[in-house]
Parts: sequence; C-alpha cells; structure tokens
Amino acid sequence: MADELDESEGAGSERFVERIHQVTRTLVADQTFAGKLIAVAALAQRLLPGCDGAGIALRIRDETHSVAVTNPLVLEVDLVQYDTGEGPCLAAIEGSHIVRVDILEADERFEHFAPGALDRGVHSVLSMPIDANDRTVGALNLYGSSADAFGPDAERLLVPIAAYAGEVIAGSDLYAHSLDLFDEILEELATAGMIDSAIGVLMANTESGPDAARRMLEEAAEARDSSLRDAAESVLREQQSHGRDETGRPDADEDARPDDERR
Repeated sequence: MADELDESEGAGSERFVERIHQVTRTLVADQTFAGKLIAVAALAQRLLPGCDGAGIALRIRDETHSVAVTNPLVLEVDLVQYDTGEGPCLAAIEGSHIVRVDILEADERFEHFAPGALDRGVHSVLSMPIDANDRTVGALNLYGSSADAFGPDAERLLVPIAAYAGEVIAGSDLYAHSLDLFDEILEELATAGMIDSAIGVLMANTESGPDAARRMLEEAAEARDSSLRDAAESVLREQQSHGRDETGRPDADEDARPDDERR
C-alpha cells in the first residue's frame, strides 16, 4: 500500500519539502507513464478489428477520468457515461468485472447511456477492469461502430493487456510515493488528454494547424473567463451535439452555465 502523506507533513515541514523533491525527481524519471497507458489503449484497438476507439479511464478521488484515449470519439462516449452516471466503464470499475455490450440498442442495462452512445455511432462496448495492488483502479474501454464487435475471444485477448496496465500503474514510482500525489498527476493527464482531443477537433473542423487550433481554444477560454480544460470540454460537447458554428470554433457564449450544471 502506498505511503500517503499524513497530517504531520504540513506544507512547511522538512519532510513535506523532501517528498515534493522526491516526486519532482520521479516525474523526470517517469515521463513514459502516460505514454505507456496510451500505448496500451492503442494496442488493444489494433488487436481487435471491430474496435473504432479505445481508452483507459481511472478512478481518481471517487471520480472517473479518461487519462488515455486513441481518438476523440472515446472521450466523447466517456463523457456520456460521466454525465449520466452509468455505462459499461463505470459498471466495470464499480463491480470489478468485465462488462460487454453486444447490441447497444437491445441492451436494457444502460438506458440513459445508450442514446448518447448510439448518437455517436457506437453499437458495441467492452470494458475490462484494471487492478493495481489488489484493487480496481480503472477500466480499459473499447468502442465499436458495429453490433457484436467484441466476442469471447476479445475478452481473452484483453485480459493480459488490462493486467499490464495495472502493472504500469502499480509499478510507477509516483504511485509508491503517495496516492494523493499520484491522483494529482492523473488529473493532469486527464486534463492534457481533453485539451489535446479538443485541439484535434478544432484542427479537423477548421483545417487549421495545431498552433492555430490551440490559440482558438485559448481565446475561447479567455472569452469565457474559464480554464483551458473547461473550454476543451465545451468543444467536445459541441462536437457531440453537432452544435458547432460554421467555422467550427467554440462558441464563447454557449458555455455560460455554472460548472455544476454542465457536469
């Protein structure tokens, strides 16, 4: 079990300062952590011909976040689950078991999640729990545009891949230092992934380069007086609802609702 910071390690204590230095050094040595998780998702997608997108979602401080995705579709469908509070990914994490949906239209388990996923062309889902240190910390999720995209053979292929993802997480030096600090790093990964996906959407919609698309996102965030992550989430939600304007730029006035209403 990771050694977590206790109350005696206040912000002014020498031990706390040393722990921060430890984490800083670890970050430099552990730069491949995010790359490994993305590689796991990409491998899963390549192994299964019926898979149109794969991703890894992890439970961080009782909330689920997407930390590695192969394309924006995965993040869009993940957001549907987070918004509705149900779906194969969440069920796999909460129940620590594999969840497979062969024909989403006919599945009655996720009546709130299904319409949003179907709107995005997803008809099959396979979610595999990821375990680290004998507890379920997340899920490997695969989405397919055709029915019956994932059968028993898919589950068999994914078991060792999900196990490797768990080893990457448990074996990270960050994880060993502090679960709290590890969660903070995962939140940063989730934010970076959402921003990258939004930039990709803007590039496709406006035929712009990455620098120009990022400037669009920064301008939208400044216009809303919001964070870059919130602006990125807005872009992805606009993509979901096909509510883009003619230029594909994020609408600075669209996201005037309070944060709690958007989530």
